[in-house]
Amino acid sequence: MASRTYHRWMWRIGLLTLLCLPLLVMAQQATRSASDLARQGGLALALAHGDKPRYGGKFFSVGNEEVPFYDMHQTSLGGIYAAVAPAYNCLIRTSPYDPKGQEIMPELADTWEVSDGGKTLTFHLHKGVKWHDGAPFSSADVKYTIERIMHPPQGMVSPRGPVFNALIERVEAPDPDTVVVYGKGPSALLLPLFASGHNVIIPKHIVEPDPVNASPFNMIIFVQ
Repeated sequence: MASRTYHRWMWRIGLLTLLCLPLLVMAQQATRSASDLARQGGLALALAHGDKPRYGGKFFSVGNEEVPFYDMHQTSLGGIYAAVAPAYNCLIRTSPYDPKGQEIMPELADTWEVSDGGKTLTFHLHKGVKWHDGAPFSSADVKYTIERIMHPPQGMVSPRGPVFNALIERVEAPDPDTVVVYGKGPSALLLPLFASGHNVIIPKHIVEPDPVNASPFNMIIFVQ
C-alpha cells in the first residue's frame, strides 16, 4: 500500500514538472527577448508591448517648484526631472513595463557583469553612439560623469554624491568601450544606482571646461 501511494505521488510530481517546465522556459525566453528588444531601441520595445508611437504635439510638465537650473546631477526636484530626463541616457534602465521596477535593461551599456561577490561592475558600452556635435561617446564620458557626482567641483551641489561615495571606491576606463566600477563592498544597491534617471551620462568634452554651469541642452546623445 505504501509503495503504491509513493508511486502515485511520484507520478503526480513528474506530471506537474512536465507541465511547469515549458512555462519556465517561456519566462526565460521572454526576459531574454525583452533585453534584446531594448538593445534595438525604445521603439522596438514599445511595439512589442502593443504601444504605438505618436509623432508631433507638445510635452507639458507642470511643477510647483522654482527651477534654478537643468543639470540633473545638481537637483532632486521632480519638475526638473520630468522635463529634462527624457533627453538623456543612463548606462542601464529599469523596464517601463515592469510594475515593480526591478527588471534592468541595457541603454548606453550593451552588456554588463557583476563579479567579486557583487563588489565589481564591468560595463561594455554600446557602440556607434555619438553626441549631438558628432563627438564619439566613450568610457571617458562615463568615468567623468561618475567622478563629477562623487567629487563635485567648487560651486556645484551634488545631492547623490554621498550615496556614490558610500558605495563606490573608484572607477576605471581600461579602453573606450569598457567601464569598471569598484565598490567598497558587495552591495545590491550598486547596479541599480546606474539605472536611476537622475544619474544620466554627460559629455566630458563639453562639461569639463565649465563643470558647474555647462548647458544641459548641449548634452544630448544620438545612437546610430
